[in-house]
Amino acid sequence: MLFLGISLYAQNFEWNLGLMDNRQGTGLDFSRPVKLDRGDIISILMQSDFDCWLYIIVQDTERNVAIFHNGLIQAGNAYRSNPVRILPPDGQDTIHIIVSRDRERALEERISVFERNDTARNGWNLINAVMDLRREILRLSEAPEKPVQLGGTFRTIGEIEGRNYSGSYRYSKTILISH
Repeated sequence: MLFLGISLYAQNFEWNLGLMDNRQGTGLDFSRPVKLDRGDIISILMQSDFDCWLYIIVQDTERNVAIFHNGLIQAGNAYRSNPVRILPPDGQDTIHIIVSRDRERALEERISVFERNDTARNGWNLINAVMDLRREILRLSEAPEKPVQLGGTFRTIGEIEGRNYSGSYRYSKTILISH
């Protein structure tokens, strides 16, 4: 029994996150709001050493909601979002990223309702569910983060610096894009 406890404790949930400027092929620092111009193209990069659930939900300047990803990422597989072009009007887009070792079924239910009927009300309800989950996660201790080279794990991408997260079994990150 003691051996099992030590073994489980030694397995930290680690994952890496990056935001890439597709035109320049460079990583973007998302520790503060990212400033981009109309027409810029970005991708979100993610990799984990464990199977995990990744949810990427975006709210644009006009408060429209879009789901970039909702599902399982298998251990060792690198995820790269489809390229996203920054479009007018000027303002601030919000990217909500939730990574969890366990499936977030309540969030998935809100996503399912939104996907069946993408009304403004269902979009707001989805964003409220994301914010509720974010508050719940932040009540726990947030996993430490540190810089990490990320690009080499993705084909055709040179070295890009991302962020490494370790310790918590689920994590929420919000990236603000000003344009």
